[in-house]
Amino acid sequence: GISLIVPDMSSLMRWMTITMAGGIVAASVYVLLALQTRKIGLLRAIGATSKDIILYALSAVAYTTLAGIAIGFVLGKIITLTVIAATDFTFFEWLKMAGYDALLSLSGIAIPLTLGLAVAIWASRIPCAEVLRRE
Repeated sequence: GISLIVPDMSSLMRWMTITMAGGIVAASVYVLLALQTRKIGLLRAIGATSKDIILYALSAVAYTTLAGIAIGFVLGKIITLTVIAATDFTFFEWLKMAGYDALLSLSGIAIPLTLGLAVAIWASRIPCAEVLRRE
C-alpha cells in the first residue's frame, strides 16, 4: 500500500492535468483558426453569422478534446493494467478506478470548451472585409 501521490494531492493533480490539456487544445484550435482566417472571412461573406462561426470553432474544440480523451483513456488504462501485476490490486479495484477516471475525463470536457469559447468569440469577430481586402 505505498501511494506515489498523497491522496489529498491526487484530485488536484488530476484537475491540473485536465486544465493544462484544455489549455493546449484551446491554443491548438486558436492556431488552426488563425491559419483559417481567409476561410472564416469567406464564410462571413457568404452569409455565415457569428453564431455559425462560434459553433464551427467549438466543434473543432469538442472533436479534438473527445479524441484526446478517448485515446488517452484507453492507452492509460492499458498501461495501468501493469499495476495489477506489480501490486496487490484486484481487477475489480482497477475497474472501479477506471470507472471513476472515465467520469472525471468526461467531466473534463467542460474546461476545454470554456477556454475554446474565448477562441470562438475571437474567430467570430473576424470581418469578411479584412480578408477580402488582402485578395
